[in-house]
Amino acid sequence: MPVFLYERIQKKGGYYLNQQRKISLGGKNIIYNLWKMKNRPLNKGWIIKEIDIINACMTNSNTNDYKVIIEGNPSSNDIVEMMWIKNIYLYTFGNNGQADWTVMMLDLREIFSQSINSNNQQQKNKLTLCFPESVNLSELPKVRTFLYIRGDYAGWLWGMNGQLRAAWINDDARNFFIKYF
Repeated sequence: MPVFLYERIQKKGGYYLNQQRKISLGGKNIIYNLWKMKNRPLNKGWIIKEIDIINACMTNSNTNDYKVIIEGNPSSNDIVEMMWIKNIYLYTFGNNGQADWTVMMLDLREIFSQSINSNNQQQKNKLTLCFPESVNLSELPKVRTFLYIRGDYAGWLWGMNGQLRAAWINDDARNFFIKYF
């Protein structure tokens, strides 16, 4: 699942989110650098807010004009699904100043989802690059997902061969599973 920085722009008919560049959360990149900035917390939880990610990517810009978006289904030929990262809640396990691994919950909003003709890859590419922003951001469907990233011994790469894969958990599913925690 690729992660991108999008800029909010005004076009005829409203506001759109326009893809600026791909960003790397894993590896010795944004998550690792923010972990170091937060004094390398071990065996406790910590939080990354969307603004922290934007600030790590930008200099001298109005950060209110940007959003961090995951392309939720990049290999699908018939749906464009974009998830907005609001917060990342992390818990890093480790010893002797070294991180072993970090489990994280991404707090997401389904900011855009549209079915497309499976034979029209050009339409998917166009929608992935620039899509309309929802009018009421506070009413977007909430989605959660859990991921993990390996620690210092593995270069802070995503688990499972460095791949970022997960199941989206909406509020109904969360309400079902929470009673088993």
